[in-house]
Amino acid sequence: MTLSVFPRLYDLGTTKAMLMVNGRKVLGKKMKQLLATTALVLLPLSAVAADLPKRAPAPAPAFTNAPTFDAFGSLAVGYSGWDDRGRTADGIDVEARATYYSALSGAFGFQVDGVFGRPSYDFGTLTVANNTGSAAGHVFWRDSTAGLFGVIAQGNAKSSDISSDRHYFLGLEAQYFIGNVTLYGQVAYQNLSAGSLNENAGGFALAGQVRYFATPNLMLALKGGYSALNFDGSASGYDHNAWTFGAKAEYRLAASPISLFAEADYRRGLFRSFRDETDQRFMVGAKWNFGSQTLFQRDRSGASLDPFRSLAPPTIRVGGGGGSV
Repeated sequence: MTLSVFPRLYDLGTTKAMLMVNGRKVLGKKMKQLLATTALVLLPLSAVAADLPKRAPAPAPAFTNAPTFDAFGSLAVGYSGWDDRGRTADGIDVEARATYYSALSGAFGFQVDGVFGRPSYDFGTLTVANNTGSAAGHVFWRDSTAGLFGVIAQGNAKSSDISSDRHYFLGLEAQYFIGNVTLYGQVAYQNLSAGSLNENAGGFALAGQVRYFATPNLMLALKGGYSALNFDGSASGYDHNAWTFGAKAEYRLAASPISLFAEADYRRGLFRSFRDETDQRFMVGAKWNFGSQTLFQRDRSGASLDPFRSLAPPTIRVGGGGGSV
């Protein structure tokens, strides 16, 4: 006869230890009762659990079949404030935008943007109102599960009573998709023709965004950018570096083509030969959407790209100590 004693699993007071006699398990009476009771409780529960519907993990926001075209028109109004060499001004900013996207062969697509703005600045003794317009074109390759890579070409025009400028961009842009987050970056060569200086400036521009989709129709974003412009010849004192950061939120109304948005931006620029200048902008607006079913679908398969925002000062003139108005 072979006899072995297993370690006691728990102490039930009078419960006997488990024995192995001639290879046969012998359980104490109370332990048998405990196991029988546990089985009676667990068996019905396991049967009920088997009949319950299985719940899959909550999916990331999804979209239906990618649209062959996507478009929107928007109108925004807000406040602009400008501080130039200690002189402050504020005013009303109005901006309208129209954007159209179309799929090309395979994973390729193109997008065009048109933007018109009219920011105004009241210095008390002087009011500066700029008429601004820009046109941008994008050609790109996109995988809606991975990201996007493409090129951008853009031209801006700005005119006021005291200056007329032309601003051009040519560069690359890319997006990377991580679940409900989109990382978006742009880099470009830029050229500015400042009419009041009769000189050109060249340099580079950077822009970036982080977009988060809390729901398919609620987008929150942080954005930033940097610009460096170097003027030719005698205007080198007007060399200008600037950086900006901001935030944006957009919500599309349920079962509606309309979305509402709000955004805020801060920009700081520094001329080579004198003090810096800053401006702030707060905008609210509405957008009429075509094509895409949700904001998330647009981001991954529609008109998801943005034109560059010029970080040059609102206007530049010669005189008055040299610098912007």
